[in-house]
Parts: sequence; structure tokens; C-alpha cells
Amino acid sequence: MPNSVASRLELSLALFATDDHGLHLTGHGTDIDHYFRWGKAPISAEHRRRAPGFLGAVVQDLWNVATVIERLEWMRAQAQANDFLRSRWPYFAAADIQAVQVDLRSILDYVALTARLLLNKPGQAPKSFRALLDWADSHPARIPKELRDLLLPQRDWFMQVRRVRDSFVHFGAHAIVFGDPEEGILFQVYRGGFENSISGPALMWNDNVAYFDRYIAVVMGQLLAFLEEFGEVARNLLDATPLSAEHRARAYHTGFAVIRAWLQDMVPRLRKAEADAAQRHSA
Repeated sequence: MPNSVASRLELSLALFATDDHGLHLTGHGTDIDHYFRWGKAPISAEHRRRAPGFLGAVVQDLWNVATVIERLEWMRAQAQANDFLRSRWPYFAAADIQAVQVDLRSILDYVALTARLLLNKPGQAPKSFRALLDWADSHPARIPKELRDLLLPQRDWFMQVRRVRDSFVHFGAHAIVFGDPEEGILFQVYRGGFENSISGPALMWNDNVAYFDRYIAVVMGQLLAFLEEFGEVARNLLDATPLSAEHRARAYHTGFAVIRAWLQDMVPRLRKAEADAAQRHSA
């Protein structure tokens, strides 16, 4: 498992491919449904039946995220030449930013529901991703080691996603979009004051305002890398034969082009930030 954030984004970029039908995602993450259906491990027919519904919800939410991101970038381009859209750009963009946060958390909760089906006693495990992380940490004997070893390192980036989403849903937080569309998608999330919710290496336009494309590139890179690794763990636990490249499932969406471009832009920025941090540490 790659450790640095830049390495995680590079892993996610390797999952994009193009064929006659367009850009798509492919890999173990898109083949989890096949592994549940055809794996040789002795799991119940009920678990095999339930898994496709959870995995379908993951894909649907990924499509929702890709749709909103593609619309945001389209709207930003249109607003540069359209006075009507320019005047409404901060409000339309802020609503889309909030929608993305909700879908990201939803994806991970559906992954948790799928992961429970890989346990000997799924009914003992919690159903949300946050609770599953806590449970896996405190009950190592009840969860396969390779699944636990995959889940626990996801805590840091997941907790950032959770804090932002819960701030919107439960605590009245709001996103503010700053500046003109020509400058990028500049934003911050505020909850009950003016303390920044978003910060991090290579994310910031200034001390208080972040780039949404860079923030989402980090989150999506971590998410896609995790889904790929989760698919590989599921394949091993289900004793499923991997599919050949030509038979792998493929998830298509035109918005994936924007996500891939944002990932490609973010990797060198993170590499530079990591090098600068290492230099400061050694000084």
C-alpha cells in the first residue's frame, strides 16, 4: 500500500483507461460484484445477493460526484463569458460543493456495508464506515487481518471528509466561494465562525482560502486507491479468480475526465510539498 498522498493519487490515476466508448475506471474496485458472485469462499447466498445492491450504490454515488464536478467546471468556464452565470457563480458553486461532500460520505458507508459481508459474523459489525473503523481497531480477532490492515490507515483522510460532511448536515456549516471564476474554484467551509475547515499541503490559495479542485483531487485520489485495494482484499477473502483485462467491469462517465485532470495537476504539487517538508525536517 503506497503511503504518501502523492503515491495514492498516482495509484488512482492508473485506474483510468480509454477505449472506443470513452474514459472509464477499471480494476479490482469495479470487479467486486463479480468476486461476490463467483468467489469460491463459503459465504451465504443472502450475502452474495445483498452485495450487488451496496456496490451499485457506490457506483451511483461516484457518478453523482463526477456529474457535479463536471458541472462545476463547465459552469466555471461558462461564467467567464456569461454575466448571468458570473453573478450567480458563488451561490451555484457553493451548493454543488456541499452536494459532493454528502455523496463522498455515502460512498464510504456503502463500502462499510459491503465489508461487513466479508466477516464470519457480519451482524456483530457496525454499519457506518466511521463506526466500522473504530470496531476494527478494538476487535482485531473478529475481522480478517488483511481487511483490518486496509481499513485502519484510511482514518485520517476519512475523518476529514466526515468532519466536513457532518458540519453541513448536522451543524449548519456553509461553503463560501470566493473570487472570480477565472481564478479557479476558491472556497472554504465555515461552521459557527470563521475557523477554516479545509487546509493542507498544496491546497491553499492563501492562508484562509482553498482550491476546491486540489482538495477534491486529494480526496478522490485516496478514495479511488482505497476502493481498488478493497477490491483486491475482497477477491482474496472470497477466493475469486481475477478477471482478464478484456473482461473487467468498466465504469464510464464524462466527468471522470475532469477528475483525472485534477489528479494529474495535483500529483506534482504534492511531490513538491513533500520534498519541501523533508528539506525543512532535515535542516
